[in-house]
Amino acid sequence: MKKQFIYTLFFAFSIAFTGCSEEQIYASWKKKGENFLKNNKEVITTSSGWQYKVLSTGLTSDRPKYGNFVKINYTRGTLKDSMLEDDLEPINSGNEESFYIDGIFSGELNKLTLGEQDALTRMTLGSKWRIYVPQELAYGKDGVNISTDKKKKDYKIKPYSVIIFEVEILSIY
Repeated sequence: MKKQFIYTLFFAFSIAFTGCSEEQIYASWKKKGENFLKNNKEVITTSSGWQYKVLSTGLTSDRPKYGNFVKINYTRGTLKDSMLEDDLEPINSGNEESFYIDGIFSGELNKLTLGEQDALTRMTLGSKWRIYVPQELAYGKDGVNISTDKKKKDYKIKPYSVIIFEVEILSIY
């Protein structure tokens, strides 16, 4: 909570004293994320731009399809200012949850992003992957503002954040 307050304070200060727009302030964050993905090693990059690393292979060849529910165990995070993969800002940690894969993303924190959904349709039952979702397939320029006051910015996920999603498919139904 203290970190969120500091980010909010920094954001308000930056706008008030520099005259910069929110988009200008996060432009460097966007560039850092793009550079991280460009220099990410030992991953496979898909045609849509998300990347993955197979941590363990599945037990069967069964794959979820759009229109299926999946039960997954997952951890989701974003890169901190250091841009080091081992230095993540956790969003969710060690959750076991079911999701519907529908190819639609509403921008809500408790929904799978388009990149995460696409990845799940390529995984097999029982496999575990680390997925790197670029901002355009995740929360994009809006990020996730958890403030109930629409004029305040209290980001759970900063605009233009790369999402790192470690996931294991437990069941498909």
